[in-house]
Amino acid sequence: MGQIAFCIAEQEREHASQMKDTHGDAPEAHYMWRDDDASAPYTISCPDADFEVTSLRPLCALFECRWFTRLWVIQELVLSAAAEMHWGKGSIDFMLVGQAATYVLDHQKSDFVQYEAFDGLKRCYNMFGMWINRWTALSLFDLLWLSRSFGATDPRDKIFGMLGLPTSDSVVNGAPFMKPDYSLSTAEVYTHVASKILVDHNEIDLLATVQHGRELRQNWTSWVPDWSSRHTNCFCNSGRKTSGEVSSCIRTVPAEYGFLNILSVQGIIIDSIATLIDVNFDQEDHWWHRRAAEALAGLTRKVEPTFGAGRTAHTLTAGLGTDGYLVDDTEAFMLEYTAFRDWDFESNATLTSPPTKGLSDQDDDQIHAGYQFFANSGPTILKRRCFETRSGMLGLGPLATAAEDIVVVLFGGTVPFVLRPDADDQRYRLVGECYVHDIMNGEAVVDWLQSGQPAVDFQLY
Repeated sequence: MGQIAFCIAEQEREHASQMKDTHGDAPEAHYMWRDDDASAPYTISCPDADFEVTSLRPLCALFECRWFTRLWVIQELVLSAAAEMHWGKGSIDFMLVGQAATYVLDHQKSDFVQYEAFDGLKRCYNMFGMWINRWTALSLFDLLWLSRSFGATDPRDKIFGMLGLPTSDSVVNGAPFMKPDYSLSTAEVYTHVASKILVDHNEIDLLATVQHGRELRQNWTSWVPDWSSRHTNCFCNSGRKTSGEVSSCIRTVPAEYGFLNILSVQGIIIDSIATLIDVNFDQEDHWWHRRAAEALAGLTRKVEPTFGAGRTAHTLTAGLGTDGYLVDDTEAFMLEYTAFRDWDFESNATLTSPPTKGLSDQDDDQIHAGYQFFANSGPTILKRRCFETRSGMLGLGPLATAAEDIVVVLFGGTVPFVLRPDADDQRYRLVGECYVHDIMNGEAVVDWLQSGQPAVDFQLY
C-alpha cells in the first residue's frame, strides 16, 4: 500500500520545484519499513520507469483512516516544514501521500470514486494543497472552503481551529481577524465570520457555500453558511464570472421587526422558477449504485428532448469536467454524455458495480466513457434538483428549491443564486447557488447594462 502511494507519487515529480519553493530544501521523499517492532527501518524504493497503476484498491485502507477526517490534523500538518506519516510498521513522507492523492484525482478519479475512501482521498488532496501553498496567498475563507468536510467535536472549532494559521487576512489594520470566544453560540460565531468575509472583504462567493438541505432552516439566518455540515459539493470555484465585471456592493442592515440578521446585496432578477423536474437526487447511499445511474439516465431522457443534448449535459455537471475545471474539450465531453445516455442497463451486468477498466474484462470503451460522465455528474447533482424557469431555461438548484423562487445574479458572484421572496417581495431568503446554462458567462449582465434599468437591492435575512 505504501509502495503504491510511493510509486504513484514518483510520476508527479514535475511539481517538485513548486514544493521546494514552499518548504525549502526538505529531505528527499522516502518510504520506510520495519519487519518487526525491534528491527531497524530500511528504505523501500520503486522504479518509476516500469511502473503502471493497475489497481487503486490498496489505497483504500489508507484513505479510509479517521485521521483524514479530523480538523486538527490540518494544523499538525501545515505548520510543519516536513511531515512523516507513521502507520503500523511503515512510515512515509507526507509529500508522497499528497502527490499520490493528486495523481489519482487528476488522472484516475472516475476509477477511484467507487470506493468509500474517495472522501478521504479528497481531504488528503485539500490538506496537501494547503501545505504546499504559501499561507499568505490563502484567506480564511479559502481555509474554511478547503476544510469544510473535516469534523470537529465543537462546531465553533470549525472557525476557531483555522484562526491560528497565518493567512492573507489573519491580521487586518493591526487587528486579528477574530479572537476565539467560547461564550458565543455557534450561530453567533458563524454569523460574525460571514459578515466580515462578505462586508469587510467583499467575498460574495461565500453565499455559494450556503446549503440548507431539503428545507430552509427557519431559525437560521439564510445567508450564513453552517460550516458544521455540507450536503454536496459547491460549483462556484470554477473561474466563471456570471456577474461579468460589475463589482459587488455588500452591507449589513440593522435588524428590525424581529428579523434575523439582514444583508443587503445588489444584483438583477433573471427569472422565476415555473416547474421542478420531478427526479431529484437525495440519495443517502453511494452515488454509483445502479438505481442512481438509472435515475440519472431517466432524467437525461426526460430533459434532452426539450433542452437539447449540450444544455442537458452541461447542466448535469455544472459545466465541469472530471478534473473539476470547466469543460475544455466539448467533443470528448459530449461523447461521454451520449455513451452514458445510451447505456443498456439490462444487457450490461457490470452496471451493478462501476464499469471501470479494473472491473471489466471487456475493456469496452463505450461503457467506460459512459461511466466517466456518470462519475463526473455525481458530485454535482447529488442533493440538488433540476428546474425550468418561466422563460424556458433549464437550471440545477439546491434541494430546497421550490416553484415561484427566483433566479438572480448578485454582483461580484461567479454563479447565479436562487432566492425566495417574502409575501410582500421586500425581503428574501437565500436558497443557494444554482447553474443556469444560458447565463453562466455574464450574458444576463450584458443585457442589463444595455437596458439602463436600475439594479435591485436584495435584502437577505
